Amino acid sequence: MTEWLLDREQDLRLRALRRADIASAAGLAAEAFGDAATGEEVRSMLSLHCDGAGDTPLDRQQALLATRYYVLAQAQALVGLTGLYHPAWIGKGVFGLGWFCVAPALQGRGIGARLLGATLQIAAAQGGRRLFIETAPNLTAALGLYRKLGFQENGRMPDYFGPGSDLVLLSRSLDDVTLEEGFPHGL
Repeated sequence: MTEWLLDREQDLRLRALRRADIASAAGLAAEAFGDAATGEEVRSMLSLHCDGAGDTPLDRQQALLATRYYVLAQAQALVGLTGLYHPAWIGKGVFGLGWFCVAPALQGRGIGARLLGATLQIAAAQGGRRLFIETAPNLTAALGLYRKLGFQENGRMPDYFGPGSDLVLLSRSLDDVTLEEGFPHGL
């Protein structure tokens, strides 16, 4: 199985999500978002991903919603989750950021920036030209990370998550993203 050693010192390795990872990834999401319901939503969505897309690269999927998820492991424990998706109704080369989180105990150490940077490279390697993010305005740490890595707010949709809880849409070009030496093209 292809994996990418993102940080030798911290032994951070990125690899494609496997069905056996779903429970751990859902638990990680519940912990990171502070909400068991979010963990269950992640479990359901990742199960659908494994049932439909599995290990098929985004550019080879023939689906209404192509998805690809990755986990970040440290000493065999899952400490991060990221993903990309491409709706069939959006232009070629435009990807959305799927569920994205880092274990709360590791937040504030640059791991989220490293994971998002790796996700940008994966999107660029798959022919991406733009990455968008749909998120909530109360996720201030995540919004700060996104802006730090060049994402700009493109608008808001009122009451998307419920009354008084808007959706924030951000995006950035992938034109300036270069693949690191040793980038695993099979990821």
